[in-house]
Amino acid sequence: MYKVIQKTLLDDEVLWKYMDLPKYLSLLSSSSIWLARSDTFKDKREGIFHIAMTKELEDFYNVMSQRPDFHQDLPVKNVGEFQEYISRNTFISCWHKSLKENMVMWEIYGETENSVSIKTTAFKLKDSFCIEAIYKEALEVAL
Repeated sequence: MYKVIQKTLLDDEVLWKYMDLPKYLSLLSSSSIWLARSDTFKDKREGIFHIAMTKELEDFYNVMSQRPDFHQDLPVKNVGEFQEYISRNTFISCWHKSLKENMVMWEIYGETENSVSIKTTAFKLKDSFCIEAIYKEALEVAL
């Protein structure tokens, strides 16, 4: 199904989100977290399959393409097309796990003096999502 919060995080782990003031004000006024499409990140390697996963997927597509029921008109026929599909259809909000503020994160994400950081816990972040509504909406879109 859809992964909302990394399952390996303990409920009491401290998370930080660094952002400029307009993004923070948008978060407050909309009561929602902005999710960026993964192919819009500055780091073009972000979200790209690891070498081992690429190899596994290539093996999978090689086997599948030999099957008589494999159709060439499928929207995703190989690893490159699958990676592109995933990148265009994955939406992410990045948080930093740390007990205290991090200067490097301020330098990267707090680009102006009008920046803020949000400090929360994994539990509070998870608790802010209505998982059932997310799953319901995702299933409606998929159908």
